[in-house]
Amino acid sequence: RNNMQWIKQPRVYYEKTSVRYLEDLEGMKRAFIVCDPVMVQLGYVDTITDELKRSKVNVEYSMFSDVDNIVTTDIVQRGVTQMNLFKPDTIIALGGGKTMETAKDMWLFYEHPDVDLFGAKQGFIDIRKRTYKFPKPEKAQFVAIPTTFGNGGQVTPFSSIIDTKTGTKYPIADYALTPDVAIIDSQFVETMPKDIMAESGMDVLNNAIESYVANMASDYTRPSALQAIKLVFDNLEKAVAGDKDAQAEMHNASTLAGLSYGNAFAGVAHSITDALTNVYGINHGLASIIALPQVINYNFEQPTKMTMWPAYESFRADSDYAAIASYVGLSGK
Repeated sequence: RNNMQWIKQPRVYYEKTSVRYLEDLEGMKRAFIVCDPVMVQLGYVDTITDELKRSKVNVEYSMFSDVDNIVTTDIVQRGVTQMNLFKPDTIIALGGGKTMETAKDMWLFYEHPDVDLFGAKQGFIDIRKRTYKFPKPEKAQFVAIPTTFGNGGQVTPFSSIIDTKTGTKYPIADYALTPDVAIIDSQFVETMPKDIMAESGMDVLNNAIESYVANMASDYTRPSALQAIKLVFDNLEKAVAGDKDAQAEMHNASTLAGLSYGNAFAGVAHSITDALTNVYGINHGLASIIALPQVINYNFEQPTKMTMWPAYESFRADSDYAAIASYVGLSGK
């Protein structure tokens, strides 16, 4: 008997200037913007508030701009305290991967202050199967506006948080954390530094490849992964060189990879990447591309034992990698 499966995806608006959708967003009267100081300096927050001011509804807004490179319980609770005072019906995450995680965690604790971090952490390969009943958001909708292309957090159910007191890192995963709306506006990635752009592109490639060959991959996840891989091969180099059209395609690739990765999940390379990043401080994208070739070689080896779960009954990693190579026009001997 096959296990019933499903996927969850947010509404996605894309193309340059798609941020204009904000002025027509239903159910928004009180918006809470989560970002880091750079978003303020670049004027991106002004771009958001300008759209809010154009809304037919008199949208009030507040901002938390103290997002850091590390997502901690201290920072999250400071944001939640501000949220509790303002009482938003819409949370807008504006920034990169850490901003997405920080805003998701704030959303979680704003909705459910007594949530159990140990229970909420991801402890299963398939987040559809868990013993902890994850609380559903009821107070606010979540709008993700990424300003980098990388881990695709704008469309995934993943987050993480470090307990400031103990130093313990909790990976959190549940479809309740999937944003309601993702706005993929390429104007926000045009100011990315070249080195960050290159390394983030590697992160996109890693997520797409791993989700394509993942045990949970399906007909509903593979097409977006495959297209993301092709977009990276065709556009990353040009994007780093300053081609704005290529940068827009990379922004799309990040989201497509996220749509696949958020439902099929990643593999060992992602786990190794997290360890390298946490222990040695290596950029996530760079670490992922260091780990990926070794994991591909490992995955090519025929396992000696298969599990009883239907998705694991047959070995297919070699044919999956071959399909990827064929799609991007590569061949090997």
